[in-house]
Amino acid sequence: MNLPSKPAAGIDDRWSGSGGLAANFGIWQGFLIALNLPYVLVAPATWQAVFGIHRWKKLQEKGLPVKSPLELAREHFPDAPLEYKADSGCAVRLLLAKLAAHDTTRGIDRGAMREVRQDITRKKKKAAKATLKAQATMFW
Repeated sequence: MNLPSKPAAGIDDRWSGSGGLAANFGIWQGFLIALNLPYVLVAPATWQAVFGIHRWKKLQEKGLPVKSPLELAREHFPDAPLEYKADSGCAVRLLLAKLAAHDTTRGIDRGAMREVRQDITRKKKKAAKATLKAQATMFW
């Protein structure tokens, strides 16, 4: 009888890959904190909207002429070694660096903008909770 040495092969590999990503992310954040360097996490929807490629995959599937981040990076950085499709991660990093430089020259603070949005969301949740509490006390 031939039994696989590893039942459900591939599941462990899948989880270990995402775990490594989370570990690397934490390590880089730790370096930035230890060096007292400010950083802001930018959501993909944010930087893609800035470059006009928000939802580019869906638009390409529909047949619309939208550039991918790799194609856009090749245009903005013609000397960068972005020859292969696997270089898309490097392309995204270059576009994020360009966004950071753009924001710095224009005095845009995306971290402060995010804090304002989060504060508004917190206030709305607090108001909704107070409203529900007031409604509950009215009926009892």
